Amino acid sequence: MLSLSPSRDEYYMVATRNFLAQNRGIQEDQIVPARYRQEFLTIAWKQVQKGKCVKKGQILADGAATVGGELTLGIKVLVAYMPWEGYNFEDDVLISERLVYEDIYTSLHIRKYEIQTHVTSHGPERITYKIPHLEAHLLRNLDKNGIVILVSWVETGYGPVDVVFNPLGIPSRMNVGRILECSLGLAGSMLNRHYRVAPFDGRYEQEASRKLVFSELYEASKETSNPWIFEFEYPGKSRIFDGRTGDPFEQPVIIGKPYILKLTHQVDDKIHGCSSGPYALVTQQPLKGRAKQGGQRVSEMEVWALEGFGVANILQEMLTYKSDHIKARQEEV
Repeated sequence: MLSLSPSRDEYYMVATRNFLAQNRGIQEDQIVPARYRQEFLTIAWKQVQKGKCVKKGQILADGAATVGGELTLGIKVLVAYMPWEGYNFEDDVLISERLVYEDIYTSLHIRKYEIQTHVTSHGPERITYKIPHLEAHLLRNLDKNGIVILVSWVETGYGPVDVVFNPLGIPSRMNVGRILECSLGLAGSMLNRHYRVAPFDGRYEQEASRKLVFSELYEASKETSNPWIFEFEYPGKSRIFDGRTGDPFEQPVIIGKPYILKLTHQVDDKIHGCSSGPYALVTQQPLKGRAKQGGQRVSEMEVWALEGFGVANILQEMLTYKSDHIKARQEEV
């Protein structure tokens, strides 16, 4: 945490009210507005040095989530687009152990727990680490008052491609740019280059994106002496091998290093199950959403899935007893 002060001349910066000026002699009408509170400013001043001149458009400082003035919240990892034994079915993502054990996408979530003691007819309650029916090794992280010791390790329960995406998720969403970004990121990591590609670059030249990606992959293959980066038989793809058997997969697959950002959506906030709950008045289907204690709603595509598996009894239950057959549903309850 770095707080600016008007007396710090080494940075030629002055913080006045809600404005930030680059020089003490600058006119107030030329001051650039900066909406922040001075005590909460977090800046790394690696871009600005004493005695150096700055020019218009130059990056003066980077924040905690920027590098070179660009947002950097994600991480580039090696990914492959291929089906793998059904584990990445539909939109599921298959990740390697390295992402877990090296905490590549690990996030810290802090929750506050409170406990209260009361005075009962048997006397006042007291907090202690002596919990009955629990073995000693389960209480090793508690102090004498039964509170978890600070910085205790809390666990839940007791080759190398980092991520495998399902290729079917690309054409259905018409976002072919993910494939080009994947391959271009691989070339950039090998050549230590940073790319900024304008959208709709095909209006300048036909197949401009494909030409750029293939040319960079070819150069990266030559510079690093890695022929697998660009193979003429299937440019942009590579042969990868099953780490369990050593056998190559049947088809070459696209591998690369796209920019992947972990979102705040967590499984604990999504998973939900209930055996009973409210129904919608119009459709007589369970309400939608975990917050409303909703349940499984059966629409057209769900009916197709049930029909495809030939589960006649479940299909009848979903369409009658648990839907608009009011009398039968009340009898079931």
